[in-house]
Amino acid sequence: MTADRRFDILARIVEIANTSVDVDERLQGVMGVIHGYMEARQSVLFLQDKAKQNLVEAHAWPRAGQSCGMATAMGESLLGEVTIRRKPMALSGGDPTGDAIIDSLRRPDETALLLPVCGDSYVFGVLALILPEGSLATDERLRLLQAATREMAGAMRNDHLYMDAKKRIAELNAIKDLGLAAISTMEVDELLDTVAGTCAKLLGAKAGLIVVKGAGHVFSASYGPVPPECRGEDLCSMIDCNAPPSQLRPFFPACNGKGSQTTGRERLCMPLGFKGAFSGNLCVFEKVALAKGAAPGFNFEDQNLLGTLASMAAPALENAMTFHRLEDMVQRNEEMVSSLGTLHEISTSFLTTVDFDETVMIILHAVVHPAGLNYDHAVLFLADEPSNVVRAVADLDQASLRVQGELRQTLLALKEALPLPPVVSDPRFSGLSAPLAPADNPLARCLAQRKVLRLVRPDGNPNANNALPWASLPYSALAVPMIAKDKPVGVLVAANDGADKQIGEREEGAINMLANQAAQALETSRLYQNLENANRELAHMRGRLLEADRLAALGEIAAGVAHEIRNPLVSIGGFARRVRNKLGDESPLSRYLDVVIEEATRLERTLNEMLDFSTDSRDHHDEYDLGEIMDRSVELLQRDLDEKRIKVVRDYAADLPRVYCDERQIKHVFLNLYLNAVQAMDRGGTITLRTFTVIREAKKFVAGEVSDTGGGIPMDVIHNIFNPFFTTKDNGSGMGLSIVHKIVTRHLGGVEVHNREGEGASFLVTLPAAEEGRAYLK
Repeated sequence: MTADRRFDILARIVEIANTSVDVDERLQGVMGVIHGYMEARQSVLFLQDKAKQNLVEAHAWPRAGQSCGMATAMGESLLGEVTIRRKPMALSGGDPTGDAIIDSLRRPDETALLLPVCGDSYVFGVLALILPEGSLATDERLRLLQAATREMAGAMRNDHLYMDAKKRIAELNAIKDLGLAAISTMEVDELLDTVAGTCAKLLGAKAGLIVVKGAGHVFSASYGPVPPECRGEDLCSMIDCNAPPSQLRPFFPACNGKGSQTTGRERLCMPLGFKGAFSGNLCVFEKVALAKGAAPGFNFEDQNLLGTLASMAAPALENAMTFHRLEDMVQRNEEMVSSLGTLHEISTSFLTTVDFDETVMIILHAVVHPAGLNYDHAVLFLADEPSNVVRAVADLDQASLRVQGELRQTLLALKEALPLPPVVSDPRFSGLSAPLAPADNPLARCLAQRKVLRLVRPDGNPNANNALPWASLPYSALAVPMIAKDKPVGVLVAANDGADKQIGEREEGAINMLANQAAQALETSRLYQNLENANRELAHMRGRLLEADRLAALGEIAAGVAHEIRNPLVSIGGFARRVRNKLGDESPLSRYLDVVIEEATRLERTLNEMLDFSTDSRDHHDEYDLGEIMDRSVELLQRDLDEKRIKVVRDYAADLPRVYCDERQIKHVFLNLYLNAVQAMDRGGTITLRTFTVIREAKKFVAGEVSDTGGGIPMDVIHNIFNPFFTTKDNGSGMGLSIVHKIVTRHLGGVEVHNREGEGASFLVTLPAAEEGRAYLK
């Protein structure tokens, strides 16, 4: 063959080797030129695998006759020997060579020419040409073939360099994108999504996952179909996340929840080397973008790349999560300042009042007001130590709240509004009480344990062992103990209706602080109320003592005067009656003697009343039914009632407690009241008698009321009716109501008048019930 022919062939090979088509197509084209040039029956290209341990069939010519899957170890065949020595080898026809691949390709009358495909510093494999006998290559041909195989090696080398460069550019672009994302956002979720997606795409994986733990939080993000068994918080638990970043190594986990390793390479994890208190993993799953000739699964290059990405992502994530923590702290601080401001306003309202009822209303409004603690419902239970129970005293819900602007204006408006006593409007709690011991109900447990108790779980079901009807409560509720000076004051129950208003730790802490303030305010109000009652009682007792002194002095004077006047008056009356009897009715002096006798009788009656007023007898006290005493007193005046056509109406309470009294004196009290009523109704009318029980200052009293329709008492004299000797009647002594007041006062009771000017008057006599009276009158 001429030099021009060899030059044309070589030029053709160089042209094919440097085209832009796929490297496999270029190799096939070069092999076709060589195959035709050498007039070979078959040409096969064997290339090294990634581990460079075996030679594997890669291409064959002609294509229709190629075989598949031939491979041989480097040190166990003639092909390996040519590769290692990098020198051509020609095997002439004849006996078998002992190399299974060569003997399978070559016929007995054919020559096998083995050419190393290599450059100066790298080798890729062997080109085997099966030639007819006698077609051994000359030196010129051999040099041409070596130049051709060099071009093939160069083409593969350039392709590898191109692919590596392309891969490195892609990696650099991904790293650049990751770096830009790290410096462009401080949102943890966004950064996690970017890292998971970038790593999965760059490593050619189907899915990516990143999990970070720390500061009580677990952050995670995924890309693609992450295996379900790898989504738990114990993902890749064999990684020592507390090791220094320089010692963290990737590994291939099984993700079976136990952190065991497998030999497979379908999953790759890299610990994130945080410097602070965070720890985490960056994982990819099932590599799908494989390089030509590469084994399936992730390799060590992927490990190194994942480590680089993890080392870049860790500081950015740590900064983002630190920023997230700072934002949380700032938000919590703002919420805390807001809560403290609200509690300060409420505390200021507590300081502006000592009224018990007003304090209760301030507590309820502070709990349900939107600018306060913003609960939907509030119920206040107070402890009753004498009865050893805790009972509902007031409730309020947000729906019935009259919002008066801001919280401070609302609480101030309570002081200016008409005084309305706290009431329980919700029928679920009306009259509801629970024993304080044993602690077998939520309210008692709350006070016994002195901690906040959740009455309803977040799923809306009541907690177990609830003795009270908490099943009817809204979505979630708290029972908050109210303790003052180490003494249980009550329980504040706050509740919300829906899942959108969950009660968290911050809300629980705020209402607990409010309950502590409220307990102190209620205890202060109670003490002030007790002090006011004591002052009132002292003032009342002082007045009674002054009156007693005045009446005692008056009684002594009256008794002395009565004794001095009584004897001569009896003589005057007696002699006047004797003279009247002797003169008879026909004497003109009889009418004058009648006047003397009548006036003497009136004076005797007045003296007897004065002596009764000055007498202090307690010799005949016992338990009596007040209604029976009132009835026996009415019987004494039955003739007068019939004459004046006065009707008596009785309204006596059933199961009325008995009173401890002197029956004679109490009959005298009601007799005087009946006489006044009869004298006020000259033209007939109605006397109404009522009995009932009343509670005053935690003591039980029995009340007897006498009402008439006699037109009432003039307002200008009503304040004097209990004074001795004051009367508006022409023939009255003015001692009747004074005696009534004194007798009732001796019995530790009270007399009240309720005047209806122009209609009538009612006198209310209250006497201690038997158990109270016995304690003080014995």
